[in-house]
Parts: sequence; C-alpha cells; structure tokens
Amino acid sequence: MELDDGLWFGSFNLPPGYALEDAKLNIIRIDPEKYAFKLLCAAEKDHNNLPIKKWSEAALGQDRHGHIMFIFCQTPLSMVEFNHILPDLPINLRCAQHLEGGPEASLYLSCESIQLSLSGIFETGFFETYKNDRFWPLPNILGVVKKINSDNKK
Repeated sequence: MELDDGLWFGSFNLPPGYALEDAKLNIIRIDPEKYAFKLLCAAEKDHNNLPIKKWSEAALGQDRHGHIMFIFCQTPLSMVEFNHILPDLPINLRCAQHLEGGPEASLYLSCESIQLSLSGIFETGFFETYKNDRFWPLPNILGVVKKINSDNKK
C-alpha cells in the first residue's frame, strides 16, 4: 500500500511450502530520492555470544530499484529459514542485513494512513515466550524523514 509519495508498506504471508502458516513479514519500502534515513544512535554489543537458534527479526534491505526496506518478522525463525524466505517474496529484494533479533527487534510506523507498533516476541535461550506487549530499550534506532527540496516543499 502506498502511504505517501515514495513510501510503501506491505505485509506478506510466507510463500507456499513453509511450515509456519501464520508468519507474516512486514516491509516498509522507501525511495531514497524522496526520503532520507540514518542511524540515530547505537550501543556497543558483545558479538562473541553463541549463535541463537530462532528469534523475531528486524532487518534492513534494498530492492533492485534502490529502494530501502525495513523488514520485520515477529514469528521466530532461524537465520537459515529467514534467508530462504526473503528471496521468495514478491519484493525484488537485492540484499538484506540483520539489524536486531528477539524482543528488541521492533518496527514502528506512524503516517497519516497507518500506525503500526510491532515488537519481537521470542529469542531462543533468552526470551522464550510469545507474549511481549512492550517495546524494549533499543540499541539502535533508524529514523526516516521526508526530504525537502530547495523550494522548501516536500
């Protein structure tokens, strides 16, 4: 669904053949010609932990036209499952990067036509529950604002 000029939102069921029938991937696609985004803050994290088996996922992607995509899947998946699902979605994904997993993974969108608040619900060995009704403290925040042209018009 087009939210604004250069900003789209879509929610996709997993393609046929995946065992998780209720899983949805929520994607915000951004035209970088019309919107600017940047990392607003970041905290150092220990990356020497043992691999986590499954978690809710927040990722950043880019399609074949150069649009930026925020990708969020609340249903816990392994990275292998997640990486197999993404190319099967009808979004022309060129690349994606893991941003956050587990209860810290979240997606918040507020536009005139939609408000969406989604938070991660599960991380193997850390937060093994499907009930999470709040946003956790966030180690990273990516913000998006509409670019203003030289005439001070959107």
